[in-house]
Amino acid sequence: MLKSSILVLLALLAACEDHDPARTTRIRTRTEVTGSRVRGKGEADEGDREDVVPTRNESEVTVVLLQYDNAKAVVRACQRMGAWPGFTVDQVVAAHPAPGCNAFEPEAHRCTIHTLRPRYVEDDDRMANQGHELEHCFHGAYHKQEER
Repeated sequence: MLKSSILVLLALLAACEDHDPARTTRIRTRTEVTGSRVRGKGEADEGDREDVVPTRNESEVTVVLLQYDNAKAVVRACQRMGAWPGFTVDQVVAAHPAPGCNAFEPEAHRCTIHTLRPRYVEDDDRMANQGHELEHCFHGAYHKQEER
């Protein structure tokens, strides 16, 4: 249910109007999660994959999506928000070909996402990155952060 809701939301976000230097969409969205967050009966163990462990559970968030045409612009925007301290833009781009970040404002229940704009309908890497950042909007730092 949540996966299909995120896919629908991503399709809506990708259809937003274009302007320079980034695409921007504001959507007030809501999510409902039913059932357990642990693997279900019959689901395959994904080996060394990390489970999703939310640090926050927002039910309604205003999402501001900023989409850029080049990875360096995304990294610069993210670094202005404090992401990847101590790394150069080139180091981040080399490690993350489809970079993205988000900033959640708890008082306003608003989340701003910076990602690369999908280039074509099945641009799975960029679409997956948007979904990853959207998940942060609702569930906080749900995975271990990379260490230097």
